[in-house]
Amino acid sequence: MSEDYNAVHAKRFEESLKWITPLADKAERILELGGQSIFTDMLNELWPGKLVAHYGGDLSEGFRLEAPRELPMDLILAMEIVEHLHDRQTDEVSTQWMASGVSRFLSSCALALRDGGHLFLTTPNPCSITAIHHALHLQPPMIYIPHTREYPPYQIDEMLRGAGFAIVRRETIDVWRNAISDQAHENITRFIQAAGYPQELRGEDTFILSHKDWSESK
Repeated sequence: MSEDYNAVHAKRFEESLKWITPLADKAERILELGGQSIFTDMLNELWPGKLVAHYGGDLSEGFRLEAPRELPMDLILAMEIVEHLHDRQTDEVSTQWMASGVSRFLSSCALALRDGGHLFLTTPNPCSITAIHHALHLQPPMIYIPHTREYPPYQIDEMLRGAGFAIVRRETIDVWRNAISDQAHENITRFIQAAGYPQELRGEDTFILSHKDWSESK
């Protein structure tokens, strides 16, 4: 992982630690999903021996942890993953986006967690001030164009509930602000307020803490 990436994501790392620390302190087994980064090193330093597995690669088809000692998890970290997941491969030609890769991924997380275990998920917010700024400049309304798909906060909520999770806490936070000036941010904020559009959930990155509760989906 490059130093530039670490510098750009430093605030996201800092905010993420605030969210997970109370849970990680109590957890016995923590699973981090996705590519390893300096955040992985932080986890191992702060909670030595608790990060019992790391799973990367293509997660669109879900994942399984085979070793008995790795199950069940107390805390799963899915940071900046779902925006990279494509739809699952099938023999049929699909003409619409199904988010099937994200759904399979979230179901795998639920299976790997103990009852009441927590999933901490972060993902870019296409409803943010920054994404609106991009759209107004005739660019794709996304935080980062190469992403497969970015999901609004309420859509992530629905997919989590469908996989058997209950939402504990959800916020959107400006963790980058490297693509929009303070003045442009203020101008768009004023427009949203004056036009009567919803003002909440306009931060760049969605942070969601949920816990496994299969009664939610039954």
